[in-house]
Amino acid sequence: SRFHVDLQLLEEHGLLSPGCIVAADNVLKPGAPHFLWHLQSSEQYDLTVVSVREFAAERVEDWMVVAKYTPRPGGPLPLDSVEFPECL
Repeated sequence: SRFHVDLQLLEEHGLLSPGCIVAADNVLKPGAPHFLWHLQSSEQYDLTVVSVREFAAERVEDWMVVAKYTPRPGGPLPLDSVEFPECL
């Protein structure tokens, strides 16, 4: 997915207000590993991952993420400066 690219642009241009909510669906399938890794590893977000069932496919699990932006002194790390594990 391009979630991580979109989030990077929002961060770089200062378009996230303190307390805003970042939400994304289909994080497990088809997947958004860079996006999820950034939210999980950043001190700028309070992250919750919710397991949901796919529409019209009750047996298929997917994830939705909801993250509250809570800026810390020094601001967020740009995504292009974060090293992702090889498995992503």
